[in-house]
Amino acid sequence: MIQTFLTHKDIVDEQPSLQERLQQGQISFTDIIAKSYSELLLDIKNKGYNLRKLGIPLVLLDTTTIIPTNTENTYTSEASVEDFVNVGRVIVELNSKVVDNGFTIQGSDDKVSWTNVATLNLVSLGTHSVLLNDFYRFYRVIISDIAGTSSPLVVPNCKVTIIETLYFYLHLYKTVANIYSTLGRRVSDFWEAKMVEYIGKYNYLLNAGLFIVDIDDDKMLNEADSKIDSRIISIRL
Repeated sequence: MIQTFLTHKDIVDEQPSLQERLQQGQISFTDIIAKSYSELLLDIKNKGYNLRKLGIPLVLLDTTTIIPTNTENTYTSEASVEDFVNVGRVIVELNSKVVDNGFTIQGSDDKVSWTNVATLNLVSLGTHSVLLNDFYRFYRVIISDIAGTSSPLVVPNCKVTIIETLYFYLHLYKTVANIYSTLGRRVSDFWEAKMVEYIGKYNYLLNAGLFIVDIDDDKMLNEADSKIDSRIISIRL
């Protein structure tokens, strides 16, 4: 399923000047983020795709119901099954914790030799993300106590997934365009030009991006699914 993990910080990282453009009483762009996500889903649906069959995330760890423990001060998740989606962004949804935790994402092509591809040190609750710059057939997550003093380690209540960057950037560009749209009505032609720029980025990605489709609807993306060019097929809703 397609999920949104776009945050206010992601918007400001993309266009730092927007931090100074919050309207009176606003503390973040949460409302525009939600509005833009609804518009994105409608745009994708209008292209003829079944939203249920798109954007299946690769889940590395989910402790929303069970919090495992370990006799050491590190915890290693099970290696993920091979996934054929074009993954590129790690999302950690941290709901509660006992100690400050470090997350190390590792990749491997054979599940024997593992390489570190991303790290996060999380001291605050909420949603955190980091881009992957190296791509492998398999992934796993190692969680540790940053201070190295907690034994046995209690794994924090969290969910770790890897998602496609396609949907993230579509949502980002749509949101930034909508923000500039509100500014353009109040300020100058500069903001309108920025709106047009991001609408262009959004439309290009929407039309040129490859949407991997779960053809047989088995909640998995296999090699056959990954070879289907979604731009030339139509899935009835």
